Amino acid sequence: MAQAPFPDRGPAEPAPEPWEHGLGRLRHVVAGVDGSTASFGAARRAAELAVMAGARLTVVHVRPRAPVFSAFAALTEAAVQQWREDVEWEVVVELTTLLDPLGICWRLQVEEGDPARRLDEVTRALGADLLVVGTSRRRGPRLHRSVAYRVVRNAHTPVLVVHA
Repeated sequence: MAQAPFPDRGPAEPAPEPWEHGLGRLRHVVAGVDGSTASFGAARRAAELAVMAGARLTVVHVRPRAPVFSAFAALTEAAVQQWREDVEWEVVVELTTLLDPLGICWRLQVEEGDPARRLDEVTRALGADLLVVGTSRRRGPRLHRSVAYRVVRNAHTPVLVVHA
């Protein structure tokens, strides 16, 4: 009789308990998104962790600052507002496409201000257990200026950085 390549290792182990981090059970995960590929990767990872843990998921988008243009191409306040709304619409569409197939209930919260500071403030205000942000591998020497770097340096909550 031929022997199986992987012999039976005994009875199956019981199903694991919901994932826990060092500070207790993971109940609420926050993901920061800015519309970049890296941030959507972070949102997906946050959703996967939330599904595994049975946790809530809040996705936070901090409204971008208006782009800087030369004096010859000054934008009106209405044009800046339209640009911000367009970015938010793209974020909502991409998140819906990305997260809905995972079967998780999620909520989008839109904020204004400095992204690193607002992500930390919102995470603390929600009582979240984990903040997930994305970063690009192409950052190189500019890493110290990235939102992810500033979040990790100043956060009051554990942070997971997902590389795109």
